[in-house]
Amino acid sequence: MADVLPFPGAPGAKHAGEPEADAFYHQGQALNSAGDAAGALDHFERALGRYRAAADRANEAATLNEIGSTYSDSEDPRRAFEPFELALLILRETGDRFGEATALHNIGHAHHRLDDTTKALEFFRQALPIRRAVGDRAGRAVTLVNIGLVHEKLGEYLPAVHNYTQALTLQKQLGDRAGEAATLNSLGHVQDLLDNPQQAINNYHLALPILQELGNRSAEATILNNLAVIAHKNRYLEQAQAYMDQALELVRALGDRSTEASFTFASAIIMYKLDRPQEALTTLRGAIDLATEAGNPDLTDMQEFREHLEKSLPTQG
Repeated sequence: MADVLPFPGAPGAKHAGEPEADAFYHQGQALNSAGDAAGALDHFERALGRYRAAADRANEAATLNEIGSTYSDSEDPRRAFEPFELALLILRETGDRFGEATALHNIGHAHHRLDDTTKALEFFRQALPIRRAVGDRAGRAVTLVNIGLVHEKLGEYLPAVHNYTQALTLQKQLGDRAGEAATLNSLGHVQDLLDNPQQAINNYHLALPILQELGNRSAEATILNNLAVIAHKNRYLEQAQAYMDQALELVRALGDRSTEASFTFASAIIMYKLDRPQEALTTLRGAIDLATEAGNPDLTDMQEFREHLEKSLPTQG
């Protein structure tokens, strides 16, 4: 699965403004980082009122963007549009082109969250030339990745590859190693969908050492799982099992019980295809225990596969 890159934060640089407003603003950011969206919104609204009272347009726009971003990542992304659009008006009035591009991008992101791909592309494509004009290479890369994600969702894999490749070039120029690894993962996923397994494998293998360098074990496990999927599809079952074993070792170390359940289930399927049914059944029972504990959505599929295995091994049931 392609990893989704985060869209930028506040449009333009936030300037030192009213001390009390600034305190609410920064506390809102801290609460957002801690996962307290309601608390963050309360603090951003308090900051917003003070910036408006002080006629501080730049910080008003920055705060509106934070409010929009919080809603965009919530269960109701529609609530993001009003603050983003108000921010966009201010940024256009004040001639802040950098911020304007960011606001346009963020509106596109909210549409993408709502699966409105036409509108998402419309706003991303408005943002892109502005980002190019103001020399915002990091922002261009993020927008290009998001355009690629929309094309991928639409099943338009060649345009997705084109946009991901452009983003990758910028990320390499900027030394954005995390972004580079995420985009290589996205490229690998799309190349797999295009039935280009060797190109997919090449991209995944380029991403792996970057993720190891960054210490991102969760993303590393995802890449190893992706490699296992390709090997499995192409009947390289021993190789698939080797990749899955590595992925399992990582998720176990991370304590991610739900993902461990999914990977253990996949491992059981590979064992079964390797004509190791008893080992597959033992592994599958472990996966079911993990899935039950973690509330994994694949639990029913696991139970059905267990029934199949137990019927094939009646004396082992």
